[in-house]
Amino acid sequence: MRGVVLCVGLGIAAVLAGGGAAAATDYTADAQRNIAWAERAFAARTPDRTPRNRLVVVHEDGAGETKLRRCNFGGPLRLGERVYEHGIGVNSHSVLRVSLAEPAREFAADIGLDRNVDGSAASVRFQVLVAGETVFETEVMRPGDPVQSIEVPLNGAQEFDLVVDTGGSTVNAVLGDLVANKAKHRGIAGFVVDGLVRDLPGLIEVGLPVYARGVTPFGPLHRGPGELNYAVSCGGIVVNPGDIIVGDRSGIAVIRREVAGDTVMRLRAHRARMQQYVTDVKAGKFSNEWVDRQLSADQCQVE
Repeated sequence: MRGVVLCVGLGIAAVLAGGGAAAATDYTADAQRNIAWAERAFAARTPDRTPRNRLVVVHEDGAGETKLRRCNFGGPLRLGERVYEHGIGVNSHSVLRVSLAEPAREFAADIGLDRNVDGSAASVRFQVLVAGETVFETEVMRPGDPVQSIEVPLNGAQEFDLVVDTGGSTVNAVLGDLVANKAKHRGIAGFVVDGLVRDLPGLIEVGLPVYARGVTPFGPLHRGPGELNYAVSCGGIVVNPGDIIVGDRSGIAVIRREVAGDTVMRLRAHRARMQQYVTDVKAGKFSNEWVDRQLSADQCQVE
């Protein structure tokens, strides 16, 4: 991964103009000459279809925040006591997609929080995703944490995503009663927050369903702008635009839109199969012989 490829389209336009009552002009010969020139100029130019390594910015919180060989603030890349000549500086939340010309064995890098955020309440989590599945994830990292040198097996993958999010920050709230009231009037149905909220009595009064990691009195940082209709990582799960979110007091489920119909049919069939079993268990009619058989097969001593 050595650079970013930008594809620029080249357009050629010919404008013919006539004026007043001048006699009509036959441009057939000119057109034929132009066609012949174009055929000679481009016939020998075969498009270069050689696979190349590419790095694409899928998402960044603010335009231009992702920088090569610089931190996202524009200064040098500094992790711990070392200044890096090569690397990528991003702000959370960000998603970078790496496409490779050949299958890769592993992804190796040093990761951490740049020294520019020392003394702040920043927190990040770094993830590597292959085909939408998380194959590597750090714990939440904060300013002053040691630099991590990672080696992530890719097992021949030629495309993978590098995701940096806030790691479910437990310092500042990202939602309160004022935002919830405004959202309700705009038609928002509910919130799932991979972090904290505040103004709990006010949130309850609003009446919208809100799922969060906890409550804090500290207000949000009011940083922006945000983005709509991008994939995000929430609670370690990739949530794509259009996914179906189902929540109750037991928690939240994320259902991919393309498998929603099949999922509903499977759940209905499972509920029908379980109905009599649940009724029997509630009445005390059940047997755990299968547990005894498994314990015996595993040679467990039961006294």
